[in-house]
Amino acid sequence: FFTRQQVPLGQTKPLGTGILNTALKAELLEATAIEMVVNQMTELNKAAAEIMTELGAHAATDITGFGLIGHAAEMTALGEVSFKLSFTRIPLMAGVRQWAEAGLVPGGAYSNREYRENILDMEIATVEEWILDVMFDPQTSGGLLIAAPADVADIMVERIRERGFPAATVIGEVMTEPKGRIIITE
Repeated sequence: FFTRQQVPLGQTKPLGTGILNTALKAELLEATAIEMVVNQMTELNKAAAEIMTELGAHAATDITGFGLIGHAAEMTALGEVSFKLSFTRIPLMAGVRQWAEAGLVPGGAYSNREYRENILDMEIATVEEWILDVMFDPQTSGGLLIAAPADVADIMVERIRERGFPAATVIGEVMTEPKGRIIITE
């Protein structure tokens, strides 16, 4: 499917709707945070999808209930490629780290982690628990995870940002080796 290394992998919306909704259910979110999470969940991916299609994305999926890792795993399921994700480049919604560190993580994140943790290779010196919680956080109306040709990746990110997705960014790359793995770096 992917014929060369260094294919950029991008994301269009920040992670955290599951964690923020858990904080909301505990009545801990302020009005501005509630508005932020509702706005993100009601933002359609249509504009981003049109741009990625126009610019020739190799593959894409929406990041929803299985979290970032679960949906990345679906894209690598055939065992033809692996993904290298840079955690420090993955956009997060405001407050997500705080609530994840406080343990306000939806049950689905733990199920997602139990199911897919076996395909992770960690290249982070110290993996804090909250990092995994965020990467397995089930999203409601999450963004798109897009594998794009290297020569249009920056243009794609810029055009998606211009269409109302300011968090759009390249978060990693698609690689041909090792096959079927998700590698997490800083």
